[in-house]
Amino acid sequence: MDFFRELSNHSEVKLSILKKYTIPWMRKIILNKYGPRKCLIIDGFAGPGKYDDDSDGSPMILIKN
Repeated sequence: MDFFRELSNHSEVKLSILKKYTIPWMRKIILNKYGPRKCLIIDGFAGPGKYDDDSDGSPMILIKN
């Protein structure tokens, strides 16, 4: 799918939000004083995980962090 070949402006904003807010929020939910918890994120706009320039998409960012 050509849509996911290059990182577009709106995708860049999405990845920025993911890194700055979602991942820290998930850490608070999963790693808390009451013990480990489960957390599920459904990304309805996720692509294959990598762009043609080898930069990470949202699936890879979530897996690596």
